Amino acid sequence: MIILTSDIHGHLGLEWLSGELSKIDLTDKDHLIILGDAGIVWDENEHQGVKKFYDNLPCTVLFLDGNHENFDLLDSMPVINVYGGRAHKVSNNIVHLMRGETYTIESRTFFCVWGRLFR
Repeated sequence: MIILTSDIHGHLGLEWLSGELSKIDLTDKDHLIILGDAGIVWDENEHQGVKKFYDNLPCTVLFLDGNHENFDLLDSMPVINVYGGRAHKVSNNIVHLMRGETYTIESRTFFCVWGRLFR
C-alpha cells in the first residue's frame, strides 16, 4: 500500500499523522510518501524525535522536499540508487526522493517534480 500525505512540518503534525496511521495495518511492504514539508531533516537536535518516529514505523518512509527543509543538511546526505532513481539516504527507513528523478514503487511509476525558487 502507498500512503500519501504532505505538510507534516516536523513535530507539528506528528500527533495527527500518528492517529491517522493507527487506522491502517502497516507492514514492511508499505510506503508512506510525504509530498513536501516533511520536516524530518531540519536540525539534528530539534528533530531527533521526528526522525525516531519515522524510523520506528513498520513501513518505508519516503519524502519529497518542500520549502520547509534544511537543504544544506539534506544535500550533505549520501546519495543512493533506489526504486530506479537517485535519492538521499536519511536513515535505514527514511529516504528523500530527489526532484527530477523517476521512481517505480509498488509497480507504480512516479516522476518527482518540485522546485525551489532562488536556489
